[in-house]
Amino acid sequence: MSVNPPEARNTSSKELLLVVMHSSQDEALAEAISDLLKSALGLVSGQIRRHSEGHWPAGTKSQAAFPEELKASKLVVGLITPRSLASSSLMFDLGARWGAGLPVTLLLAEVRPDDLAGALHFVDTQIIVDETSLQQFIESVSKPLALRLQNPQLYSHHRAWVRQLAGELLNEVQPTMAKPAASESAIPQAGLYLSVERTPPEQVIEVKATIPIKVFRVEYMLTNEMCIVGENVELEGDILSVPLKHALIMKMWNTRRFDMNPNDRSGPAKIAVTISANGKLRQCVLPVQMEHGLIDSTVFPKLTGSKNFEGG
Repeated sequence: MSVNPPEARNTSSKELLLVVMHSSQDEALAEAISDLLKSALGLVSGQIRRHSEGHWPAGTKSQAAFPEELKASKLVVGLITPRSLASSSLMFDLGARWGAGLPVTLLLAEVRPDDLAGALHFVDTQIIVDETSLQQFIESVSKPLALRLQNPQLYSHHRAWVRQLAGELLNEVQPTMAKPAASESAIPQAGLYLSVERTPPEQVIEVKATIPIKVFRVEYMLTNEMCIVGENVELEGDILSVPLKHALIMKMWNTRRFDMNPNDRSGPAKIAVTISANGKLRQCVLPVQMEHGLIDSTVFPKLTGSKNFEGG
């Protein structure tokens, strides 16, 4: 189903809305991301462009013209991979855009948020984990541009292609990364146990891991794993309490769901927690049940659920 927000506007085909910045070594992935955004947001020629460090638009008389275009675009998306982290010019341009108070978001592929340095550590980030996280990225781009989202079926193949290229990225860059060789059996795998604890409106997901992990994101989902809302977090350790925001639970609770109880809106849902263990990102999806909870004469949605996740 197409999503048509009332504030969506018609834009001139000559108006530059979006610039995707990337390393010259990530041309294929950047092109796939651009094609995905074109298809998902209905962008036409002239509204979206790609730029890599050291490469400037055809016909540009000098590199000095590029900063003006960088400032003129409504939004800049920086594609951050292990290769682009080594580009000081790319990092500088993205940091300068953010420092000028202009909208910028970073899309991370096989990179962790804590790998970012300087000003970029404070920039909004999205992580390519799966097709659900890519859909969340598309939605985050559409909002500041006030563009309509197209029917997801029209761009599902673009989304799958981006995910495939991002998954292949690790194998491509590993030979150039200076890491000690180790067999898979020699690397400890993270076993995880997730459970919803405490009482509303201060519920948390208790995460117990067999090795130290980092938690980057929490997403509130329907049972079909469509993300309703999510937020980035920064937690590290082997026993963690990940806060569940009451306002975000309410957004999920108030969403019309095919499997909800029509009398009181209770029913199943899912909470996804994105973690990093041994340098690998992993999304753990926890099934939960939403029920009415009465605390001090006030009714709150109460979540219950727990699950073991095997090492991997």
